[in-house]
Amino acid sequence: MIELSGAPGVALVRIPATGAPDGPARIAAAVRYLGGGYAIVLTGSGPAAPAEQLADAVFAIARHPRPVVAAFEGDVLGAGYALAAAAAVRVMAGGRLGLGRSFALPRPVEDLLRAHAGPHWARIRAGHTFGPEAAFAAGLVETWCAPEDLLATAIAKAALSTVQAC
Repeated sequence: MIELSGAPGVALVRIPATGAPDGPARIAAAVRYLGGGYAIVLTGSGPAAPAEQLADAVFAIARHPRPVVAAFEGDVLGAGYALAAAAAVRVMAGGRLGLGRSFALPRPVEDLLRAHAGPHWARIRAGHTFGPEAAFAAGLVETWCAPEDLLATAIAKAALSTVQAC
């Protein structure tokens, strides 16, 4: 689940496969384990999640002392969107971004999503999803790229955050 990326100070955290009931708890544990020593690239398929586990994972990502870069090429809906929205940077290579169907969210997670989505929140809450170009144009992702460039782009963005001024 945790790999060193090859870039100094950057760890790759792979989200467990969809349907893993403890997926969000494992993500939160991995982020906490890495502590402030690493920027993180978060990638993989989005988990199905009990609300309390989702909130714990979302806020572990949002509060991580180094940047977390969410890298995704498939659909990032519901819980996956909440995890991506908590990241400092999002890199998208395909799929759709949003809540999709009606999705019950803990209030603090909904507040984070509302802040991330800004003026697009009403559409997202109503089930609208965004492809890569539309998500970039709406400001929901910072970068979109070809699928074959996804991890290299995300790792490069995370590595930029590890450079410290003298």
